[in-house]
Amino acid sequence: MEWRGVLLGVCFLGMPAVHDVFGALHFGLTSAVKKRGEELHDKVQEQRAGLAVSAGSDQSVSIASLVTLSGSAVDQGTGGVLTYLWTQTAGPAVTINSSNTVTTTFTPAEASTYTFQLAVSQGNLTGADAVNVLARGIQSGNYYVDIYYQDRVSSGTILFYDQLESGNNGLLEVNMAGQTVWDYRIPSAYLQTSTIGMDVEKLANGNYLFFTGNGIYEINSSGVLQSSYSVTKISHDAQRLPNGNTLYNYGKGDQYGDAQMTMINSTGGVVWQWYAKDHPGYYTIPSSTSTEEFTHANAVIWRSTNSFFIDLRNLDMTLEVDRNGDIIWLMDWSVYGGDVDPHEPDILSDGNMLICLQKNSPYVAVEINTTTKQAVWTYANTRLRTARDCDRLGNGDTMIVAVDTGGTLNSTNDDYSVMLEVTSGGDIVWRMTLNTVAASSSPGYFFKAERLPPDWTKSTTAD
Repeated sequence: MEWRGVLLGVCFLGMPAVHDVFGALHFGLTSAVKKRGEELHDKVQEQRAGLAVSAGSDQSVSIASLVTLSGSAVDQGTGGVLTYLWTQTAGPAVTINSSNTVTTTFTPAEASTYTFQLAVSQGNLTGADAVNVLARGIQSGNYYVDIYYQDRVSSGTILFYDQLESGNNGLLEVNMAGQTVWDYRIPSAYLQTSTIGMDVEKLANGNYLFFTGNGIYEINSSGVLQSSYSVTKISHDAQRLPNGNTLYNYGKGDQYGDAQMTMINSTGGVVWQWYAKDHPGYYTIPSSTSTEEFTHANAVIWRSTNSFFIDLRNLDMTLEVDRNGDIIWLMDWSVYGGDVDPHEPDILSDGNMLICLQKNSPYVAVEINTTTKQAVWTYANTRLRTARDCDRLGNGDTMIVAVDTGGTLNSTNDDYSVMLEVTSGGDIVWRMTLNTVAASSSPGYFFKAERLPPDWTKSTTAD
């Protein structure tokens, strides 16, 4: 017994007590589990928190300018690679030039607010942030460009008659941003008699042809008078012909006995005239021959040496007449409505005719085949009224001069003058407005305009 007692005593003295062994094991396992639990907890918290991502500060920019979006993300040191993805979440659609880099660019084409999200990932970690970019239109004096798709427009300058300030009328050429590149103020002596439908065209020799209620004038680019003709019964349109003669119309206030189309030679002598009264089968004779606005002729176009087009608004007709005065072609625009006020027909290079319609017409612009008289292209825009001019551009788009209702129908309080370029599919890719003065009940301060491309050459028929 002693031996066994001694043996047990020796055993107990030489080895740790059993409860100490298990206590140490328990402590070690608990510490390991706790440490692992803390690591997992930290990992979960880290995943819940995600990556710290910034899409940059909100910006205010101008349309048609390159905008840089500068993002950032904090590397968590996991050894994983940070990956980036920019997406647009609001605003007119744009092209993001490099969507998988921390910094990217885009060009806004419309005045609006654009929102972008930057999403970043690193392994299982993700994070995101958003940034807003306010794109403002380009204000240049009285003119405001709020849509400008540089890669889609027919580039060039815009030439038009500036009738904004009474007594300070002029001829303006502006670039696509609405900035003036040429300006001529018409001497007050030329403006003593008022008229309507002020017109200006650039001639093949680089000079400018325009008219007022006093006459027709040709100036060079320095504003030096080259020629002038005294004319009082003129409105809307004047066109220099290939032979040097000048063709013009009279429709604002025309009476039964007036000539609606007149051709003069280089010295101002009348060489040909056309009278609507000579064709009684096409109209109702007015109750009084002194009644004004008989036809309200608003455009003339040279077709060939022997024929010309004239647009008679009050009759809803465009006619082609020959040098004998006979009507050899007619388009009755009332097929598009009972009162459509046709304006400014143009003959296109393929022989089709492009014209502006309004009032009861469902379309603002119509292109017809002159043989079949069927529409081959139409453009509708319920916001536009009093569309006065449509021109086909070099890229196939159409420039339209009109008044925008401001979104409020049957009210002129928020109307404004507008020029716009539309694609064949109806997309507006450029728009310039006169936003400092309301159009009110007037036909607008933009009446007609022409786009002059960088390689401009004078067309014989387009006006």
